Amino acid sequence: MENITGFIVKVTPKGSEPVKYQYDGKTSMLDFNEDFIGYFWQMTGRNDDNSWQFAHINKLSLIDPDRKQFRYEKEAIFDIPTVNIAIKAKRGPDSNNRFLPDKFDHLETWYPM
Repeated sequence: MENITGFIVKVTPKGSEPVKYQYDGKTSMLDFNEDFIGYFWQMTGRNDDNSWQFAHINKLSLIDPDRKQFRYEKEAIFDIPTVNIAIKAKRGPDSNNRFLPDKFDHLETWYPM
């Protein structure tokens, strides 16, 4: 998996079975029809092939959908091989994103409250 820290992401299980993850220090389950939206801030746990094992993602709550304002919730830790992680949005302020490649221009920007 490429390093996509700094983005707002959507996490879903790779298959049709729920996957376990850590949320606020406790074990939680992500069901196959459930999306987890959060801020991807770190990858840890290098494997022998130099890939990453864990994704650290702070859960987000979209407070104002029209203005794309969100609030940070607790941290979740996902086992990367068990989930799909897709970029959903850029994180504001806009100055965070000024040096991003053009391929991210189509994404909307969400702003912390």
